[in-house]
Amino acid sequence: MEVRFVCQFRCHQSDHEFVLPHQSPLGRYEGGQYQATDKWPIDYLCWQHGQMCLVGLGAIHLDTVPELPLGLHLAALWEIEVECAKDNCGQRRTIYTKYSADETPQAIARLLLAPGLWLECRNRHWLEIDESRITVERWEP
Repeated sequence: MEVRFVCQFRCHQSDHEFVLPHQSPLGRYEGGQYQATDKWPIDYLCWQHGQMCLVGLGAIHLDTVPELPLGLHLAALWEIEVECAKDNCGQRRTIYTKYSADETPQAIARLLLAPGLWLECRNRHWLEIDESRITVERWEP
């Protein structure tokens, strides 16, 4: 079985590992090291626990994983961008989560509407979520 080198991080709540794209807004792999951009740290939604965690650059490590044929990825890393709808706040927040690779962006967006999930806006109030102000993108490993 073929393997490939990947950059990944481990969610401290679920203990699952997540593969990051080699070139992304989160950074790039260059010269044997992961080079960060201004996106770090990132907000990661562990949907299994219904909690957010902050992932810093120090949590990223290089590892090898088996190469899977196209179409056999069971889970994907999803980027969710949401704009706060409270009183025309408009503050944007980017959240990442791992979920089934077969899901639709609309289903991923609805994860933010789960009962009991409270997200803080960058402007220090509870994030008011309007489904029409959410964009979702699936990242390929």
